[in-house]
Amino acid sequence: MPLEKRGSLLGIPLNKQTPEELWQAILDVVQAPYSHCFSVVTPNPEILSHAYKNPDYAEALKQADFSLPDGMGVVLLGRLSGQKFYRLTGADLTKKLWPLANEQGYKIAILDRHDGLSSQADLEEKLRNLYQSVSFKVWQIDRNSPKITNTIEEINEFAADILFVSLGYPWQEIFLAKYQAQLRCKLALGIGGSLDFIIGKQKRAPKIFRKLGLEWLYRWSGKPLKRSKRMFQALVVFPYLNLRYGLAKLFRLR
Repeated sequence: MPLEKRGSLLGIPLNKQTPEELWQAILDVVQAPYSHCFSVVTPNPEILSHAYKNPDYAEALKQADFSLPDGMGVVLLGRLSGQKFYRLTGADLTKKLWPLANEQGYKIAILDRHDGLSSQADLEEKLRNLYQSVSFKVWQIDRNSPKITNTIEEINEFAADILFVSLGYPWQEIFLAKYQAQLRCKLALGIGGSLDFIIGKQKRAPKIFRKLGLEWLYRWSGKPLKRSKRMFQALVVFPYLNLRYGLAKLFRLR
């Protein structure tokens, strides 16, 4: 079941447990009989920076049952503030849950953005080839659709154990906070573009880059112009906001 969030950055609670401890807690949720829906968010530097400037979004993140540090920037800034975080990305967690569902017969629902990198046909065909024993269904929606409650009813009728919400931030975290109480699945996760990696639509960084925490550098090198703004947010804005937040907190305590 959810573990106590023992750390925080920019006022957002984060889990400090090891990846093994967090995986076991998530397993406990999925393997237990349904009680209510547990939610998972994976804050990275961009998400935390956005939350710092948007109080409503920050509240949405705070409601999550699991808040997993995603990104070396979170780990490094945690160390500078005297906190030890362990990186657990949404892509890694998603990749572990599919084989589990394949082995245990869990049902999976996918709520995806209709204008994303992968089409519904791509997802259905390639995931079915990869995980033949998984019963799953894909819904693709407009992220601002007023008919989202109809889609939630359809997802609940499907009776999935796990719901992957790949709407991208901030939409997926807001969706989880707003509709978590209405969802009938055991576990709902905001996973961004993780499924694009799994089906091979987008190439992930080689393992050595991921192990060294340099996945961001690999992504930037492939599309430097497109990703420069995101790199600036992660490498400049995020550290600056943490310094500002820390100084403000220090002076408030005096």
